[in-house]
Amino acid sequence: MWTMMRGLADRGEVCVSLLTAADVPAETVIENIPVAGIPSPRLTDRDSRLVRIAALISYAFGIGRRIQQSRVDVIFMKLPSFEMFAVAVAGWILRKPVVFRGVSNWETDEKNLAEQIFHGSRLKVRLFRFCLRRFNRVLCQTQHQRSELNRNFGVEAVLIPNVHALPDVITSISARQGVLWVGRAHPGKQPQAFLQLADANWDVAHTMIMAPAPEYSALSAEVANAASIQTNLQFQPGLPSGEVLKLYELTRVLALTSEAEGFSNVVIEALKNGVPVVSLFWNPDGLFLPIGESDVSDCAAAPGFVTNGSVGVAALMMKRLNQDDIFWKACSDMATDYVRKTHSPDVVLPQYEALFAGVAR
Repeated sequence: MWTMMRGLADRGEVCVSLLTAADVPAETVIENIPVAGIPSPRLTDRDSRLVRIAALISYAFGIGRRIQQSRVDVIFMKLPSFEMFAVAVAGWILRKPVVFRGVSNWETDEKNLAEQIFHGSRLKVRLFRFCLRRFNRVLCQTQHQRSELNRNFGVEAVLIPNVHALPDVITSISARQGVLWVGRAHPGKQPQAFLQLADANWDVAHTMIMAPAPEYSALSAEVANAASIQTNLQFQPGLPSGEVLKLYELTRVLALTSEAEGFSNVVIEALKNGVPVVSLFWNPDGLFLPIGESDVSDCAAAPGFVTNGSVGVAALMMKRLNQDDIFWKACSDMATDYVRKTHSPDVVLPQYEALFAGVAR
């Protein structure tokens, strides 16, 4: 989202400011964008229910006051959360149009919302449905999400892709090797599948960047321990985003093992750096070529490939992309061409400008 905000600010057609759930010094400006913060309450299991409720009410009022002080014309937000509910209510009270951006496929049906995002709370799912139907605009990242939001919530979403600028230079093939996995510790990301891929291609270098998550500490430990005994696998428990971006310049293939995504920034960052993607399940609007074992050796080039859950087929395609330079280059060129035509600032930012101008009237 920051890339979009910075791009809009640079173009000058839209004035942009950011409110974040963090402690930010007064009058903070980052890359010409004013940033304000309101720290989320630090609650523990020892706090009583009354203390929790009082802290959340105070936090919600603080969010509302910040929005009122900012004198904005349009409120833009993403992610189902307590903050989303507070911002939505503030927008309605202040009579400001609210635009919500969907991120993940988990946000498009009630079952996944309850299980993956709201930790079993059906009340929060009902509140999300209530808000979703009353936002001035709902944005999505893929046609699949648009269809699911309409089918499951009766919402007509607007598809606007994530904005990503291509790097000035695409690293040559001679400087690249191996397979990269980037994600966080979460069962839906299926990090264990990447360990299986590394085991299947023992002569190919694999790098795994997995940000830890406190709620899945056992999974983090399990994956880290298993990775430590695989000689062709380098494991990192999270890296700064700048360091991760450098890895895309040095890798040949991105492995995607997730059961569901929105249009993951990880994928676009790989594609814009000329890195083809091999996915087990996720295929955004048919961008990736579906393949079986018989297709690996002679299939056409594509920005990415999807294997219908087959680790064996994925491993074979990753090996081919690491060994066949001509095939890899064709896939790499298709990846960057896709990002240029679909996600570049010149394509995406005018869509946001038109959207905000429309809802602000």
